[in-house]
Amino acid sequence: MARRRREVKTSGDDYRRRPLNSLADKPKLQFFKIILPCTLTDKKLMIPPKFARRFGDELSDVANFILADGSNWKVAMQKDQNDIWFDDGWHDFVEHHSIDIGYFVIFAYRGFSNFSVVIFDRTACEIEHTENARSPLDGKEKDVLNEKDEIEPEKTSLENGKAMQAWKNFKTEMPCFKILIQQYQFDHSIAHLSSKYSTILKQASEFVNLQTSNGQEWSVRLRKLRVSEAKGKRDRFRLGSGWSEFRDENNLKLKDICGVEIINDRVWKVTIFRD
Repeated sequence: MARRRREVKTSGDDYRRRPLNSLADKPKLQFFKIILPCTLTDKKLMIPPKFARRFGDELSDVANFILADGSNWKVAMQKDQNDIWFDDGWHDFVEHHSIDIGYFVIFAYRGFSNFSVVIFDRTACEIEHTENARSPLDGKEKDVLNEKDEIEPEKTSLENGKAMQAWKNFKTEMPCFKILIQQYQFDHSIAHLSSKYSTILKQASEFVNLQTSNGQEWSVRLRKLRVSEAKGKRDRFRLGSGWSEFRDENNLKLKDICGVEIINDRVWKVTIFRD
């Protein structure tokens, strides 16, 4: 299967204009990770606890990886008390750069959730980078995402049209919610879910199978978040790793709607209504 490239070119990035080893660009802190079998199977990478204690409060939900060739990658960060992992997007990064067991990766923290990243293979030599690809943002400049970008889906006039009318006429006896296709889902490769069935969603598996009417299935990670709001703590849910493949392979467009029926804790049946 061809690897999907997710680099984002960011002209005007101060980090790219200066040599990575210059005094002006001295990192706040560096750490390294040796790629182990569990790193590949878990599809996430834990940040050293010392780093998490020192910088955890200033990190946003999305890290920006800066590669030696000038390309940028966005990778979500999962926080659980004092532990932090590189999560959604990390496995795509690993696959694109063919990172394998025994590889050695150095992370140099530049502040504001920016990390310079250098990858060494099993010969102890830095890998060669392939030619940069255009981002799914059609070449537009994209800054590091902040917490608001990551959590709040856009509210627009998208909730009109044939797909919405078909959804309103859809009948089922199963717990069911809609996913309205919006631009943020293409930009960030995530999809926010309604909290209407939060009790059921909290009991669902970490990976659920999205099953379409033709019987095909896609394994997608269900992220369960506990966020602080003005009225206190609130559960939030979103689809992460695997969502972009489901979206693209089903040719979903803006204003389309996925009607998602929760069959059990692992299988969700999806009916697609096209606008």
